[in-house]
Amino acid sequence: MPGASNSYARKLGLERSKFVERRPAGNFPGGMIVNYKPKTINPIDRKGIRMPTIAKSKLAGSMKFIARTGSGHEVTMDATPKGGGEDTAPRPAELPFVGLSGCTGMDVISILRKMRQDVTSFEVEVEGLERREEYPKHWTEIRVIFHVEGEVDGEKLARAIDLSRTRYCGVSALMKETVRIHYSYVLNGETTDMPDSD
Repeated sequence: MPGASNSYARKLGLERSKFVERRPAGNFPGGMIVNYKPKTINPIDRKGIRMPTIAKSKLAGSMKFIARTGSGHEVTMDATPKGGGEDTAPRPAELPFVGLSGCTGMDVISILRKMRQDVTSFEVEVEGLERREEYPKHWTEIRVIFHVEGEVDGEKLARAIDLSRTRYCGVSALMKETVRIHYSYVLNGETTDMPDSD
């Protein structure tokens, strides 16, 4: 940025070049143009804020990867023998659905507890309904099923699930852009299919 002052350049996240180009500065006789260049932005953004590492995966075998999450925990992934792996851990493509079951499960059980519902058993199942036959072979339609037992009001359970899928669960919000998600619950052995949300 020709002619920019040091303080102004710092505000824009720029640093002074190592090599200063000295040449006439237009209408400023005897002036000097100083070249500025953007700072290296990895992993600092232009405001000087460190960007968080969400995940990092390291090869630990033929096709085995050990991932470390932003919260500092480790997750292992592996491929099938047909894919060059040893089948010692989940496939990477399975983990988004694991995350979905945990994310919406935490939402719903938390809401039910706030509603003072007596839950004695709680499980979240993700069922694959339709999958692409061509690459990338990802699921395009799934069903999330809540298996709940205890002294639980069905309307309150439905309300808790609806709050999770429409407001709180970040995983479902991200996934529903490419996957059609249906919801149902099995309360004390009785199945109820919920209407699809917009």
